[in-house]
Amino acid sequence: MKIFAKTLVFIISGVLTFAYLAAGLMLGSERAMAESCSVPTLNYLYDGLGTDVNYFNKKNQISANWKFNDNGCPITEYKFRVIKGAGITSWQQVTDWLSTVENQARVILPNLGLPSLVGGETYFFKVMARNSAGWSEKYKTDGQMLDTLKPQINSFSLLQDKPYGEKVTLSWSTSDIGSGIKNYQIYRNGAPLGSILDKSVLSYADTIFGDNLTYAYYVIAIDEAGNYSSRSMTLFAAVDNIAPAAPSISYWIGGGKIIIFWPTMAGVSAYKVYRNGALVQSGTDATYADTGIIKGQTYSYVVYAFDVAGNGSFASNTLEIYVPKPRVSSTATSQVLGALTGAEQVQAALEGVKTD
Repeated sequence: MKIFAKTLVFIISGVLTFAYLAAGLMLGSERAMAESCSVPTLNYLYDGLGTDVNYFNKKNQISANWKFNDNGCPITEYKFRVIKGAGITSWQQVTDWLSTVENQARVILPNLGLPSLVGGETYFFKVMARNSAGWSEKYKTDGQMLDTLKPQINSFSLLQDKPYGEKVTLSWSTSDIGSGIKNYQIYRNGAPLGSILDKSVLSYADTIFGDNLTYAYYVIAIDEAGNYSSRSMTLFAAVDNIAPAAPSISYWIGGGKIIIFWPTMAGVSAYKVYRNGALVQSGTDATYADTGIIKGQTYSYVVYAFDVAGNGSFASNTLEIYVPKPRVSSTATSQVLGALTGAEQVQAALEGVKTD
């Protein structure tokens, strides 16, 4: 029993000794590693989320990105905060120190319960990094100014290929004294038309359809900071590329004339009447009186309808109207024939004098 106890004590002592040795080795290794590296140093620090030093932030947002040299020991944490100021010493803290493991940061101030960024003021990021050797120095960005100014629409024009035509071309010019124009959006009848346009696009072609319809257009500019301009003036384009229906015509004959008539039609600005293929009337009247008729002749009539854009309908139904010769009684015929010579009677018989 005593031998077992002594053996157990010996084993425990060995384990403890090994643990102390291992701990000492680890501590020594950490000390050696710490002695073999140094605190991080800055490689670069840029305003915004890119390398453009003229970056302008979106409303209520400020951002920065960076890269540190780890100097032999992995970086485990970054800390940053936002400050603002107008000089070397007159700084004002905007946020507390915040922690991240990313090499960039975007701060949306209202989400932190802080006031929105103020246009015209300059904002800075201060950033530091930590590895096992400790914290780096604090580094500051060059500063970024919030752009709160709206872009301006300087001109906006609309050109149509012809009156009531279907081809519309829009053109515009703009200016922005802040972050610069980024996009444009065209609106037609109050709704976005097509996709958002790049800043290099300064005109837009549209095709419209309709039966005497009017389309309303305006444009809005968007700058790099996300500011929207006021909308431009509204311009209008009227289109009519649908022809009227064909008229349905009727007639009345009597009193030495033929009257052609038809129902008036909505959206029609003119009617054209053709007699025997020749144009005899053009205007808004829905009737035509033909007083130049000759008995025994046949007349053909057709009517077309036109709208204000000049679109013409198909032809109406065609009327073929015969103007009869007058009829005479048998007594009158005998009197007429009696007054004729023999040769004249034969000719009259051949021409066929009508009797009741």
